[in-house]
Amino acid sequence: MVQIINNGVMIFALGFAPLFLLFSLVHKKKYKNVILSWKKPIMVIPTIVCFSINLTLFILAAFFFATYFGRIEGIKILEYPAEKMYLLGIDCLAGILGVTLTYFSIQNYFTQYITIDGIILRKWNWDSFQFTESKLYWEQINDYYVKFDYPVSIFNFITYRNGKMEKISLAVPFYALPRFEQQLESQMDFIYLQREQMKEISKKFKSY
Repeated sequence: MVQIINNGVMIFALGFAPLFLLFSLVHKKKYKNVILSWKKPIMVIPTIVCFSINLTLFILAAFFFATYFGRIEGIKILEYPAEKMYLLGIDCLAGILGVTLTYFSIQNYFTQYITIDGIILRKWNWDSFQFTESKLYWEQINDYYVKFDYPVSIFNFITYRNGKMEKISLAVPFYALPRFEQQLESQMDFIYLQREQMKEISKKFKSY
């Protein structure tokens, strides 16, 4: 039984978790010209779950190693030889490594990216059972309003994309709010100036 647990934990910690992290880093690298990023609010759930698992594994590792070194007596139900208690302790440490790598991988997938030319939008599609991704370009934003709901602010963008009007919402955490507002206002001012210039040019052509 201990050997089966050991094999499973090692496959997870030294196989699956590092590969998952590698794939997440490749995913992260595909975004170019990123000027701002933050962890999505939903990351609170994986943070609590991973912390709880790692804390439990740490306590178990301390128990197994203390039993192995003879500092405490093992629970009667765990009447394993000393070498197996040591192996279970190693499994717990490997589990902590695997959970930590998995957590960092999840972070890379649940990061909001803001680029020079727009906002990366990713959402889960239950029909195709996968994430769908698109980009909201700054020039597609006609207007927006903000709903403050600490610790996040919900930006609701009125956009024109794919030939139709859409409302797109984006949750911005309080620590990223000043920089995001600055970038958004800067982009909106630039777009407004461009639109006014295009109107002036259009008027001049019509007058001829």
